[in-house]
Amino acid sequence: MDNQTLTNALVKLGNKLATVEANQAILEAQIEAKDEKIKQLEQELEQLKNNDNKKGGNH
Repeated sequence: MDNQTLTNALVKLGNKLATVEANQAILEAQIEAKDEKIKQLEQELEQLKNNDNKKGGNH
C-alpha cells in the first residue's frame, strides 16, 4: 500500500469513528430523556396513589 492509500483508509476510518461517536451521543441523549420521562411518570403515579388514598380509594 502506498501512502495515499493508507491516508485514504485512515480518513475513512476517522469518518466512521466520528459517525459512531455522534450516534452514541444521540443514543445517550435519548436514554437520558427516557429516564427523565420514567421519573416523571413514576412521580405522577405516586401522586395518583396518594390522591386515591386520601379519597379512601377502593382497595
